[in-house]
Amino acid sequence: MRMFLCAAALAGVLTTAADAQAAFGDRALRRGSHGHDVRVLQAWLTRLGFETDVDGRFGRGTVRSVRKYERANQQRVDGLVSRKQARGIRKRIEALELWKKMLSMLFE
Repeated sequence: MRMFLCAAALAGVLTTAADAQAAFGDRALRRGSHGHDVRVLQAWLTRLGFETDVDGRFGRGTVRSVRKYERANQQRVDGLVSRKQARGIRKRIEALELWKKMLSMLFE
């Protein structure tokens, strides 16, 4: 029994460490999430016009920004970022980068 509990505790620690290193879109994000993928979300929300502190912690401010993003994009407003929603954010960032690149080429 003791070995089982130690293994379960170790698995929880490993899962938490892996989640903190997850790439954006590898997992759903919600209040309480933290890690590199949360930092990416926060930075990208800011680039899309939804000002967010970039601290790697999905707290009250990030929830607020996600809800504003969801409202602006006619999505269900729940403050959660599903894997599908993450793909949509990534596509918007890619489109924004392409647009900026095209504009810079036009005005060189």
